[in-house]
Amino acid sequence: LLWEKPITEWGWSAWVQTMYSNFLLGRHMHPTQIQRRLVAAGDRVYVTLGFNAPVSELDAATGEVLKTYQGTEATSEILHVDGKLILGTRQAGIGVMAVQPEDGRILWHYNADDGASSLSRQNLFVCAGGGGVYFFAGDGITGIDAGSGKKLWHTSLEATAAGDKQSRPKAKGKGKRVGGRYAYPSLLYHD
Repeated sequence: LLWEKPITEWGWSAWVQTMYSNFLLGRHMHPTQIQRRLVAAGDRVYVTLGFNAPVSELDAATGEVLKTYQGTEATSEILHVDGKLILGTRQAGIGVMAVQPEDGRILWHYNADDGASSLSRQNLFVCAGGGGVYFFAGDGITGIDAGSGKKLWHTSLEATAAGDKQSRPKAKGKGKRVGGRYAYPSLLYHD
């Protein structure tokens, strides 16, 4: 074991009281974005040291906390792209922000709360590359400029699926969900 770090405010009691207050969850349910809260870049590790804690920068060799980024509380997803931290957040709504790791300066913040679906309120499934940041918001996928945080485009998934009715899976029962209770989408950027 190289090092270990205690994580406070963790477990079902932390997330039931915050993120999932409108859902009936038990002790064995957990947020689906947990694995997207830690990223290693060079000799640094970026992580939330609590469910609603801000992002911290750790020395990868020692585990020492080098910085804690104020204004990044309630981060649910962390990416390190082109020398910047791209964060999916749940601060008074959902959003995406870029942070300069060297000084902790918030470069931009995009409010993704407008028309957000229940799925995107839980997870944005953020990915980035090619100068853009992409995530689920509302009824589809939104692309924003990684440098400025300005919206570039939005594509409705319902409109896209409606155009190709033959290849679309048929939903059974009253709901429109296809894929089962635990089916979550993912976004990947491929260059």
